[in-house]
Amino acid sequence: GTGLVPTRLLAAVSGALASVVLYLGLRARHPRGEALAPALLLGCSYFAISHSRVGLVESFQLLLIVIAAVSVRLAAERPAWGYLGGVGLVLALLAKPTAIALIPAFGLFWLLHWYAARRDPSLPPFQLESPRRAIFAAGAAGVLALALWLWPVRHEVLHQMRVSRIVSFTDHGIPRVEFLGLGFFGLRRNGFV
Repeated sequence: GTGLVPTRLLAAVSGALASVVLYLGLRARHPRGEALAPALLLGCSYFAISHSRVGLVESFQLLLIVIAAVSVRLAAERPAWGYLGGVGLVLALLAKPTAIALIPAFGLFWLLHWYAARRDPSLPPFQLESPRRAIFAAGAAGVLALALWLWPVRHEVLHQMRVSRIVSFTDHGIPRVEFLGLGFFGLRRNGFV
């Protein structure tokens, strides 16, 4: 339900999960100590604690931002992670539009990765497939989110209208017919004009 406790609980769990996801994402490439420090800094920061305590949507958005950022970083080695990065980006945007800053940040990351991978052979090679997959997933998730958002409106409109009906008559006695919500057909001798 809605209320103070569920709102704060969602924010607190989201804040804790953001730290766990950050740790697991960094642990994939770095030793335990190097991965633990940023996760603890995030989890113990004033920002994370105050937003989790008050129950603001920023805690949930932070979780989605961390999921997207970690996925984009992992996509540098395995392009399939780009899908999760794109979906995480769209979900973060749906949580709060301020996540729009991730788009240029991800673009800058891929540009710097492309530049650095050409100069340093120890880095994983740049694969154009990673940004392509992230863009595809973001587009698909965006279309799905828009469709789900518009579904109640579409459902209501379909219930209110019939497939076809006569809505009025023209000056010459020709009935104006509405067909699937479009009222620009005139019926004359079993044909549309």
